[in-house]
Parts: sequence; structure tokens; C-alpha cells
Amino acid sequence: MYGPPPTAVREMRPPFSPTVVVDEFAELLKAYDVTEVVGDHYGGEFVKEPFRKHGISYELCKQPKSDLYKDLSPRLNSGQIVLPHHNRLVAQICGLETAARTVLIMRQMDMTILPTR
Repeated sequence: MYGPPPTAVREMRPPFSPTVVVDEFAELLKAYDVTEVVGDHYGGEFVKEPFRKHGISYELCKQPKSDLYKDLSPRLNSGQIVLPHHNRLVAQICGLETAARTVLIMRQMDMTILPTR
């Protein structure tokens, strides 16, 4: 079958229970037959075990978020990747662009970049 893949956009805003979030996302991932995910270091090792209990492997991403965005931006702009029409998702991607541009400028100016957490 050809055509666009099924689309799912989910977001959990605080306050929330991390366990409930993992349970809900695991259910969604299973609906798409996804058994492996790669995530950032925000939750550290915590999220690995709850996902494993659902039969989903969670690996920490080896690349920094800024590198991931740098690789994403040209693919979005060229149409290689098409995002679903979802206002909050588009706003978040635009926010990433602003943050990535700020980091790039700071690196070019040889300024110290402090963690945001």
C-alpha cells in the first residue's frame, strides 16, 4: 500500500504521572507495531524500565538535540519530511529552530553554552 503513513501526534503537559505517560505512549506505539524507540537524556535511565515492561526497547540517543535539529531542518525545508498539520507541533518545531540558531550564533562567537535544565 502506498501513500502517507498513519499520523499520530501526542503531547503530555505537566502535571502528569511519568508511569501513566509511558503506559499511554506504549499503547500507541504497539498500535503502530513499534518495538524500539530512541529518546533524549531528559528522563535518563528512568524511562527504559517502564518501556521494557511493555516490550518496547528504549535507547538513549547518542546525538545531541542540536545536531538532530540541524539534520532535520534541511529535510523539512526540501519536503523530504512532511509534518502533519498540527499547530502545536509546528510551533514547537519553530521554537527549536530559534533555539538552534541561538546556539549556533553563540558557538560562532565562542560563547559558553550553559545547560537549560
